[in-house]
Amino acid sequence: MKNNSTHMQDSILIQVPIDVVFNYITDFENTPHWHKNMKKVGWITTPPHGVGSKYDWIESFTGMKMDIGGTITEWNPPYSFAWKPTTSPYPLSGGWRLVKEGNGTLVTRYSDNQLSGIYKWFQYLMLPIARNQIKEEMKVLKMKIEEINKQKSRKP
Repeated sequence: MKNNSTHMQDSILIQVPIDVVFNYITDFENTPHWHKNMKKVGWITTPPHGVGSKYDWIESFTGMKMDIGGTITEWNPPYSFAWKPTTSPYPLSGGWRLVKEGNGTLVTRYSDNQLSGIYKWFQYLMLPIARNQIKEEMKVLKMKIEEINKQKSRKP
């Protein structure tokens, strides 16, 4: 990470086994259920997914539409995966790390960006909004995965 990079990271403990969590977050059809501004997301390449797999997403953030395609740069089920856009208005990368903790999973979501030009100026306004949004999304993610897991365990 360069000196002019902005790193954002948030973690949450989800009381569900690590493989269930990994499968949920890598099934991009689930993303709009917990990611507030996600309009569309999906895999472009067919399974099995791994390094080099392509994805596409459309997100709205502070009124700006972002149509971003990218590539998976790390794939280590059920412990981590990372991504990097191939089409983005600014350099960005990120990923997820999962660590088994008791009967649950410590989930860490992170991203790094190198804003420049007008985006560099906007970061002072947008960064606090983005950080708050990520914290809220992680809470919703936890709630969704735990509820789905609870429902599955109730079925005979």
